[in-house]
Amino acid sequence: MCHRGRHGVSIVALVLVCAAAAWANPILGALPGMSLYEVGSVDLSSYYTDPYYYDALAFNGSNLLLSATDASSTNEDLYSVSFMRNASGHIVGLGSAINLAALNVEEIGNIVGGGLAFASNGTLLYVTSPLSYLGQYANGGSQTTPLTFNGQNLNLGGIGYVPAGFPGAGQLKLSTIDGSWYDVNLSSTAGSFYQLSSLTQQSSGVPAYSFVYVPAGNRIAEDSMIAADGSNLTLQLYGLDANGNPTGTGVVAVNGNGQTIGYGMARDPKTGDILFTTSDNQIWALSQAVPEPGTGVLTMGAVLLLWGYSRRALTGSMRAARRAGQKAANRPAAISSAETITNE
Repeated sequence: MCHRGRHGVSIVALVLVCAAAAWANPILGALPGMSLYEVGSVDLSSYYTDPYYYDALAFNGSNLLLSATDASSTNEDLYSVSFMRNASGHIVGLGSAINLAALNVEEIGNIVGGGLAFASNGTLLYVTSPLSYLGQYANGGSQTTPLTFNGQNLNLGGIGYVPAGFPGAGQLKLSTIDGSWYDVNLSSTAGSFYQLSSLTQQSSGVPAYSFVYVPAGNRIAEDSMIAADGSNLTLQLYGLDANGNPTGTGVVAVNGNGQTIGYGMARDPKTGDILFTTSDNQIWALSQAVPEPGTGVLTMGAVLLLWGYSRRALTGSMRAARRAGQKAANRPAAISSAETITNE
């Protein structure tokens, strides 16, 4: 798959390889009763001269946030994206985007990881990859702190707080793409930015570009986590240990079907749907709801029809080239004015 790695690789050579790849849609995994559908894409071409790609995805209250970059600067852009809901409240389309902020990633080629989190004072927290930084954004400015453990880079994936009611509630978690997880403790300062107090490694073994916590519901028996596993191109459902870390053997919720999924992932606070990004700048939704008649979704009954696509374990050093060879995304008409960032 063509994705994050960019260092020491010929972009021209990777474009030629990636241009030949066929990109199939994600397909449902083994969770019964779930539905999967394409929400759409948002056109950001007016903000870039070079091809861009999606990274982090998050909700802040009722606002859908998306980070994106063309990897040509030491900042990554954060957008508020307008969207349309159907009669049942599910997000079924995307509209226009407003550029809210420039997030400092320290070096050209570094990108924002798969999660965004908001501290209790409203400060936006993010992580970067492949060089590991904890980033903070508040009052129009960014601050970054290098993150290492035993002197080693962390290969960070996502960041997020454990929600209330879950084991380990309130703890700030970091995932990595090599399976290590970390608890982050921050201490308040006189200003908006926090100081890093400690970083504690947890035993998990679950690699994750991003992750979301999922409460027990009509299709999921207990409080769980869905993690985007870049090693096998899937979103997987895991149980939780007493500290809110993923544990046990994952159950495949979505199969990427040859492309990376879940660089960004977020849970819709209104419906509980899981929105996630794909390698070709699309956003899809995984829902526990029963599909409405006429809605373009995939359910478990449709999976067998799609298994004719071969799975490809392409190397992780090629995503940037895939973007460089990509044509401009389809341009949806604006649905409503984009909402501005709020803290609820």
